[in-house]
Amino acid sequence: MKCSSGSDVLCPDNLLTLPELHNGVLVNALKLRHRKDIMYTHSTSTPVDRCASSVCINDVHGDKPLDYYFRGIRKRQDRIVQNDDQIFVPSVETLSARQRRQNEALHPPNPHVRPATTPTTTTSTPISGSSASAAARAEDHSTASMSGIVDRVQLSNLILEAFGNAKTLRNDNSSRFGKLTEVQFSQSGQLVGMRTTPFLLERSRVVHCALEERVFHCFYQLAAGGSKELLAELRIRSARDFQLLGQGKCISLKASGVDDAVEFKESQPGLKFSDAERHTVWRVVAAVAHLQNVQFVDHASQFGKKSSEEAELDPGSVDTVTFVAKDLLRLPDPNSLLQALVESTSVVRGQGTIVRKLSTQKALDQRDSISKLLYSKLFLWLVDRINAATEYRHASTFEEENDAQEQTSDMSPKTWIALLDIFGFEDFPVNSFEQFCINLANESLQRHYTHHHFIRDMEDMKREGITTQRVSFVDNGPCVELLQGQKNSVISVLDDCSTLDLERGANNNPNTAFLGKLTQLHRPEYQTSGPKSGGKSVLDRNGSGVSEHGDQGPAMEKPQDYFFRGRLDDDSFTIRHYACDVKYKVDGFVEKNMDHVRESSLTTLKTTTDEVLQSVFDVDENIGLLQDLQTAPASPKSRGGAGSAAGGPVGGRRSTVASQFRASLKLLMDTLDQSHPHWVRCIRPHVRKAPDLFDGKLVLEQLVATGILATIEQRQRNFPYRIPHGEFLQRFGVLAATSLRRLSSRSSNQERCNAIISALRIQSSSASSDPSSPSPSPNRHVNAIGDDANIQAGHCKMFLSSTVMLQLEKQREVLLDQHVMCVSAFVRTFTARKVMVKIIWTLHAIRMQRAARRTLRIRRCVNAYYAELRQRIVDRHLQEQRDLIQVESRARPRVLAEEQAEFFDTAKHFRALLGPMITTVLKNVRAVEATTRHELGEHLQQAYWKLEAFFAEGVAKAHELRSQRLKEERERRQHMMEVFWAQNVEGRSRIVEIEAKERH
Repeated sequence: MKCSSGSDVLCPDNLLTLPELHNGVLVNALKLRHRKDIMYTHSTSTPVDRCASSVCINDVHGDKPLDYYFRGIRKRQDRIVQNDDQIFVPSVETLSARQRRQNEALHPPNPHVRPATTPTTTTSTPISGSSASAAARAEDHSTASMSGIVDRVQLSNLILEAFGNAKTLRNDNSSRFGKLTEVQFSQSGQLVGMRTTPFLLERSRVVHCALEERVFHCFYQLAAGGSKELLAELRIRSARDFQLLGQGKCISLKASGVDDAVEFKESQPGLKFSDAERHTVWRVVAAVAHLQNVQFVDHASQFGKKSSEEAELDPGSVDTVTFVAKDLLRLPDPNSLLQALVESTSVVRGQGTIVRKLSTQKALDQRDSISKLLYSKLFLWLVDRINAATEYRHASTFEEENDAQEQTSDMSPKTWIALLDIFGFEDFPVNSFEQFCINLANESLQRHYTHHHFIRDMEDMKREGITTQRVSFVDNGPCVELLQGQKNSVISVLDDCSTLDLERGANNNPNTAFLGKLTQLHRPEYQTSGPKSGGKSVLDRNGSGVSEHGDQGPAMEKPQDYFFRGRLDDDSFTIRHYACDVKYKVDGFVEKNMDHVRESSLTTLKTTTDEVLQSVFDVDENIGLLQDLQTAPASPKSRGGAGSAAGGPVGGRRSTVASQFRASLKLLMDTLDQSHPHWVRCIRPHVRKAPDLFDGKLVLEQLVATGILATIEQRQRNFPYRIPHGEFLQRFGVLAATSLRRLSSRSSNQERCNAIISALRIQSSSASSDPSSPSPSPNRHVNAIGDDANIQAGHCKMFLSSTVMLQLEKQREVLLDQHVMCVSAFVRTFTARKVMVKIIWTLHAIRMQRAARRTLRIRRCVNAYYAELRQRIVDRHLQEQRDLIQVESRARPRVLAEEQAEFFDTAKHFRALLGPMITTVLKNVRAVEATTRHELGEHLQQAYWKLEAFFAEGVAKAHELRSQRLKEERERRQHMMEVFWAQNVEGRSRIVEIEAKERH
């Protein structure tokens, strides 16, 4: 079946126009478009990307498709119904909302896998293009500045892909971190800055990757594209020499058309890093690779004794550690790194410093922790440098070709567009803590999508007073509460177990305790609560547990309904996510949640003498926490980010990775709730890395799980077109102009809209009663307006179905054509009259020009006569001035001689009077000095007498006070003795003795 863009009913550009809606029709429409390489389709405001992993993106997303899209918009700018099959639609809609001073959010999540960074890069293309147009219209120096920001953003994407992306089983360029890009715009709509916020970097990939996978790209790019001098300095001969790079058995990506050497050279000049900074970055990367080659042996086993649980460096690894410490990390004491790998130093109150030897396994864990710390710190430092180069507040500091210019208030950020690029839903044979956090983020985004497209939609129609049919959908709110709730959730229990294990130092397995507590809370009957045969698929599950009114049934109404536990000996639990049931292995959950490096090891690394590396270790880890975009780009200080490495203070409760990620995710959801979101849904056509394949069951599962099917069904049943009353009157008021003129000028817009509907229904009924009418009246097409299920008037909006909207547009076009013919006749008459008037005015102008030329000739003659007369007067005046100057030149020498003689006489007289004057002044000075010395002596003598009298008076007062205190003391004692004498007659003799002793 031939499928052209917008030409086939079963293969539409907009899925809302499907004649019927069920699973088979929807999947068949996507399959037909996939077969003809028509990449995108629409379901209301949600474009659906079906095969981004199997089509060459460079051939699809370029300047020509973008220009074609904007030309099509200009050609159809007077129409509401648009059929565009480009991903630029949500970007342009986002820009339109931004021009209305609204903060926007554009995020392309994927339920099963995120196929590289193409959706975010593609959607940012029209954003930068529109900003460039705004800068060109401004015609000022900001055009070059904005161009530099765009170039730096493109270079930063290469760096982030090199250090944050890796090859996985499903994607050769999979992003292993989440990213929220805030695009900042000025008041005039120009791009003034961009800020990137990373979260949840997959730190475990620094030290481990599965078979047929790779660690981060930068390791392989360095080994393949580094210069000979750099590789020799870093002791890198081949990527196969490193255990880290070869553990996945996939060194090169040339089979996929990717050359690591070329990628290394392209990312080198990015953002104008200094040579020292670039060299330090590659030294840290090489240090991580070398550290993973370090091995440990048991101390006692070397001598044939029983294991002593004390690890030592393998003799072949000592030189490697020394090289890493001395040459790569620039530590002043290379032995400190050797000790940090095999020893644990802790400070105990009252006992001082305690040094313990680590076992072989703990030494390996310590090596991996140091490697992950080095790489995560480096990644955050790179993001911080990128933000410094692209943010508004630092936009002028990285321009070497232009001087720093004062940033005006017009160029400050006023609005922003947030591009959310997040990892897709993951379900592997073995799922751990990383998959749990990734799926938690996708579960929260699905909750936001459901609330935005279903719950808010129903609330909006309820506020408008519209009666409609409810569509069944699955609300995953209880699942989100199970995962990240404040009480008895998976994260809460995990944090409790992690903290208790850290404080008590228990020898038991904390992961087992975590699983047991979680099971006790949610599934105490765990022996028989596991889902049968691995759990239901999303298709089987969607049919049950959901009522016909769209509410969940009793089977899925509580958070514990989404939690399952298998056999007694099974150390895993299962979460029923919106996409599928995922089984999580609890091994390593607590350790990865803490993910800390020993304080002594962190202190050792911070002793480096390299200034750039010191800045890497001192990088603010708050950049890994999502911040409130309403305060951007001020970047307020907040808690540590989800991507932060440990190494905080020893005292106090340590913040865990899960709690940090939950706080970051909550702020992200709050930001998305306050913005106007636009979604790009990416649907994977198959699981194989091959082109032109289509798995209908997999596609249907994703359509159902992501809510796209329910969204389309809801839009078809619940009025896909919702137009405010004012716009409806402006557009369709011409169809019932007579009825509108009969209304009062005080009538509201809602009354006017109801009048239009009533008039159209009367016209529709009259046209349907006379089917043999010879005139092609447009009212014959309006046969669905009489049904309230197709059109209703709300309090503020008009709600229309697709059928009514198309019929109204067609009727409007016919009516406008009729009016255009009349208007064009009047326009042609008006144009002819204007031409005749122009001819008449031209004749009058010729006559006026003839008279004007004659007048000008006369005026030129008169002006020439007066000019000659003025010249004669000027010449006579100049001659008089010359004569005066000659007279003055002859008299000037005599005047100068007289002035000089008078000056000499005055000077001689002054010298004669100067001597007596100086003598008189000196006498007066001596007299004044003598008088001053005499008065000063008298004042000093009087002051001494006063001071002596003051001291004498003080001594007398002191003696008087001492005598008074002694007198009071004697009187007090005498009074006490009298009292005692009166109360105790028997003690009188003792009092006499005491008085005698005192007198003595």
